[in-house]
Amino acid sequence: MIPNVDAPTQNQWYYCASWIGIDGDGSGDVCQAGVECDVFRSGGSISRNIYAWHEWYPAPEVQITNLSVNAGDMITAVLCTPQGAGAGGGAGSTTATIYITNRTTGATVSYNFSAPGSTKLVGNSAEWIVEAPQVNGAQSAIADYGQVFFDVCEGYPTSGAAVNGGTGDNINLTSGGIVSQGFLVSQTVVECLYSGLLPA
Repeated sequence: MIPNVDAPTQNQWYYCASWIGIDGDGSGDVCQAGVECDVFRSGGSISRNIYAWHEWYPAPEVQITNLSVNAGDMITAVLCTPQGAGAGGGAGSTTATIYITNRTTGATVSYNFSAPGSTKLVGNSAEWIVEAPQVNGAQSAIADYGQVFFDVCEGYPTSGAAVNGGTGDNINLTSGGIVSQGFLVSQTVVECLYSGLLPA
């Protein structure tokens, strides 16, 4: 479910990106797609930008403009990469397809996109992430997103056993302390919980 993000302090933009991806932990690339929620609070006024996107880092993210998403919407995302030059799991791939459905509205989109330059998929990890993204080349501050659940966290390599998100490594987000925590609830359920500064 897309969180209804809030800004911990006044007069500053805060950001929250929830996404699924292949590669990124231990590799120089990441093929990913998800939803970003940006928020700014000034006095009693709150501004929010919420949109779906895809990215193959190190290329910048691409906003998906033909799928409306809002706080409280339930989203399903599937990321696929074909078998590449390497062995199994799409390793060596330079193309991907993302399928995103807004289960609340019934709208759905799919996109094909390509790796930038000579980048190829390593195929060393699958990820389910909530983070503060890079904005204009700098690390952003994470919004108060409450909690986000990823369900059916499953990856299917072209050979070998399925990869389940709840059986992998848990990495917390820190910024002068832990500001976002991950919990491996079950084999296929991952919970992310905001634990930073609360809005005053």
